[in-house]
Amino acid sequence: MNLHYETVSPLLKETLQKLVNSPIFKDFTLIGGTCLSLQLGHRRSIDIDLFTDIDYGTMNTKEMKEFIQRSFPYSENTDSLDTSALGYTLYMGDSPIDKIKVDFFYTEKFIFPIQEIDHIRIADIREIAAMKLSAITEEEPRQKDFWDIHELNEKYSFKDMIDWGIKRNEWSVTEEGILNGFQK
Repeated sequence: MNLHYETVSPLLKETLQKLVNSPIFKDFTLIGGTCLSLQLGHRRSIDIDLFTDIDYGTMNTKEMKEFIQRSFPYSENTDSLDTSALGYTLYMGDSPIDKIKVDFFYTEKFIFPIQEIDHIRIADIREIAAMKLSAITEEEPRQKDFWDIHELNEKYSFKDMIDWGIKRNEWSVTEEGILNGFQK
């Protein structure tokens, strides 16, 4: 499979490649809209979501912070890595204007095998479908999540996607919750 790099900016591609080529981030997997746009080529994407299913509290945030500060001319919010959290939202790039938002989060175990394409650990499209259906159950779902679900529905049945969403988030996602998400 060839990735659709035309869906991301050159800075996003460069940022992603710097991160995934460092052993510090070997346990992180690209997920979310950017992962989906790179695989399907259906829309532009502007941020990076890197999730890990390692045990909570085992992210080496000290090394992450040092790497980011050393590797990027500009970084923002790296001090958040000094505290223990479920996730971190950072900005990195060339300047305060030319930067990429990057999220690093712990997640539940992945339910589908992770692929590696161009040295990037990439979530299976079905995993992203499960996560997108979970996202629309939130208080204020984002329009781009509905667009992504529409694109995914071209490839997979809605019933299968609901089943994956429930399997991935069995304690918080229900079929009723997903269907209600479409009425917001």
